[in-house]
Amino acid sequence: MKEKASNQAQKQRLEAAFKVLDNPIFSTKACSYCRLFCFTTMSRLKRFIDEQKTISHFRNEIWVKCIHCGNKAIIRFNDDNKTRRITCTSCGFNQEEEDRFLWKGYSKKPSPSLFGCTLWLSASFKEDTLWALNGDHLNYLEKYIASGIRENPNRTGFTMVERLPKFMQVAKNRDTLLKLIKKLKEK
Repeated sequence: MKEKASNQAQKQRLEAAFKVLDNPIFSTKACSYCRLFCFTTMSRLKRFIDEQKTISHFRNEIWVKCIHCGNKAIIRFNDDNKTRRITCTSCGFNQEEEDRFLWKGYSKKPSPSLFGCTLWLSASFKEDTLWALNGDHLNYLEKYIASGIRENPNRTGFTMVERLPKFMQVAKNRDTLLKLIKKLKEK
């Protein structure tokens, strides 16, 4: 009885202190742990639900800098004969080679083994590198980084977002990373 009265008094103090019950940007939820009302700003935060994509979902087309002219070139993969072809959108450079690239996940540094080219969508961030294989990959990363609520219903340890480097996961880097992504999209 005494504990129940104490919990009610604590609940009333919280309600009085925050005075947010009528504010539409705040929602109240009964906490399953303490059985009190918790105040959250969940309605303002963007939600990201992991689609269970791996890095290989984005490998159909990789945007790189052409080794001849420095403009954007596209690498496409042919899974039938295990080859990849680079085609420059500016100078017309065209070459094919065997595909022996291992797709393990998001690493801190992009792999230089794609025709000796560097990725078109890469930028330095502090001591790390933000990179994406193509526009779809960059959009997926942007959705993840911009979100404040990140859900992963089927944790496997193999999805791309589960393997992202720490600098992409922490909220303090969110604004800077989103500005970098915007610059990469304008490229």
